[in-house]
Amino acid sequence: METYEIITGVCGMHIADEGTAFPDVDAEPGVGWTDLGETQDGVTLNMEQTISEVFTDQSTGPKKAIRTQETLGVAINLVEGTLENLALVMGNAITTVAPGASQIGIKSLGLTRGPTVDRYSFLIRGEEQSPYGDSYPIQYEIPVGYCSGSTALAYKKDGNMVIPVELRALEDPDAASVSEKFGRVIAQNDDATA
Repeated sequence: METYEIITGVCGMHIADEGTAFPDVDAEPGVGWTDLGETQDGVTLNMEQTISEVFTDQSTGPKKAIRTQETLGVAINLVEGTLENLALVMGNAITTVAPGASQIGIKSLGLTRGPTVDRYSFLIRGEEQSPYGDSYPIQYEIPVGYCSGSTALAYKKDGNMVIPVELRALEDPDAASVSEKFGRVIAQNDDATA
């Protein structure tokens, strides 16, 4: 076992409009990708499934198992409590009023989400978390997803406020293969040749 096979460190997350091209694993995210900033308590990927067992009348044990459902969810706490980050989670636009004579500048955000659920592409990147080399990156590419869950903002005297984000992947109808319907994970495993 190599020490780099023991994964430590944190990942960051970027968000873009659905259909935005993903960067190469060793390239900076380009135009269209928004870095959601620093996080607290890491990034958690949940790959859940429901398995149903099939029984026959002639036996007490299951004869077959079939997967009836599967989901991919991500949980992250954003430390940067900006209205811009909150707007991305809520799917709302920010209104800005510029300062003027006897008028302070303000930004405002409506707190109602409405019936339409916005869809995005998500990129989760760890700069040195590949299990194949000390300084190799890894990235998770989720081509279609949405922000789910409740958004509970806690302002308290003994800690910072974070924006909790839960997102869920939707099946990508343009996936290259069945195994990539929720996206894919890419890890660098070697250097480029000369």
